Amino acid sequence: MFRCDIDISVCTDGTYGEECESLCPRECHNTCNKKTGECDRCPLGFTSRSCNRTCSSLCGSMGCNIKDGRCVNCANGFWGKDCTKRCSRECHSVCQRESGYCKECSSGYAFNGSTCVQCPSGYFGNSCVSKCDENCKDGLCSAGSGNCTDCWDGKYGEKCQNNCSDKCLNSSCSASTGKCFHCAVGYEGFECKQCLVGYFGKACRNMCTNNCKKHDCDHVKGTCFSCEDGMYGPYCNQTCPSVCKDRKCLQNGECVACKNGRYGLKCEFLCPPVWCLRCDKKTGLCFECQSGRYGSDCLKMCMPECKNGCSITNGSCGQSRNIPLLKTPNASKTNSILN
Repeated sequence: MFRCDIDISVCTDGTYGEECESLCPRECHNTCNKKTGECDRCPLGFTSRSCNRTCSSLCGSMGCNIKDGRCVNCANGFWGKDCTKRCSRECHSVCQRESGYCKECSSGYAFNGSTCVQCPSGYFGNSCVSKCDENCKDGLCSAGSGNCTDCWDGKYGEKCQNNCSDKCLNSSCSASTGKCFHCAVGYEGFECKQCLVGYFGKACRNMCTNNCKKHDCDHVKGTCFSCEDGMYGPYCNQTCPSVCKDRKCLQNGECVACKNGRYGLKCEFLCPPVWCLRCDKKTGLCFECQSGRYGSDCLKMCMPECKNGCSITNGSCGQSRNIPLLKTPNASKTNSILN
């Protein structure tokens, strides 16, 4: 029995061997040597006959050689046979692989015919064609960005394009942030645009009244935020009514509490006369009567049989946890009051 020889040169892609019975390694790019099975080419970024090794990270976008793994081109910023040397900082990312000479200069450098050199003082940018801003102190700026290295007095910002606040003492501020070194009299804050506590008005020349609590007032109008005890009004220049308990009132003049026998926002009204000792500040209804009396105006008398006092609300005898009770006087004393 005779066997016809198979022509391996006609093996389909992805197979190899005498009878094309073997599959190329999966790392091969779907093609390999028909006799040995070694990869003819590799996916980008891989090398070796089996395509099982990665190219160096220093190789560029074209990858590396399948035989020796040498980079076809170098990644930006590198040069040399193995792409292990860094281009100088004067280069704009790319330099010649064989010599390391810059192909293009970075901002802040210019090509002098053989290499990149830094811009001379007063110039910046690509090829050093731009001049530093006139606001830069002594005309000096960063060769790369053009930002001023320092500013003349009264200026701040990257290009010294901003004016310091006119409230900065001597118009002097930080060249980078604009923060005032010192403030003019009466001012405070980052740019000295706020009045110091105790000052208000144009140029912060006016002083808050001494009756403002903590000597603090609105920096524009001078009105007090709160008053010292015993005073009221927008400028705390009015005295609390004498009928206010401890002469304490709110800034609008309303009493915090009333002296006994008075009620109303400013304690301007009298509680019901004779038997009412204390009444509600808002309503004027009594909540404390003279002994033996009850009711909202204390005009009613407790019953004689209430030996332990009676409720101020309904006159019922006995103790109550919620309703104030008043002691009942003896009958003779009661009759004398009535008569």
